[in-house]
Amino acid sequence: GVIRVKSMKYHGEGVDHKETLFNVGEKLYFTAEIEEHDSATNTWKPYVADDLQVELVMLDPWVRTTLVKGQGNKYHAEFY
Repeated sequence: GVIRVKSMKYHGEGVDHKETLFNVGEKLYFTAEIEEHDSATNTWKPYVADDLQVELVMLDPWVRTTLVKGQGNKYHAEFY
């Protein structure tokens, strides 16, 4: 099947907007809306999985964590 990321947001703890720079050890929040295309109805539906991951990269991967399923098509993670 085909999946897409409909939206993606991230921010530091205590900040409600997207930042471009983060420090090592700072708590971060990541949320993504992920959908799967249903070719039978030609519509996008929530993608359901329990093994999605997000990876933050500088020069080498320094954070890789599993995303937690939320409501509908939303997945999230909290990490340092």
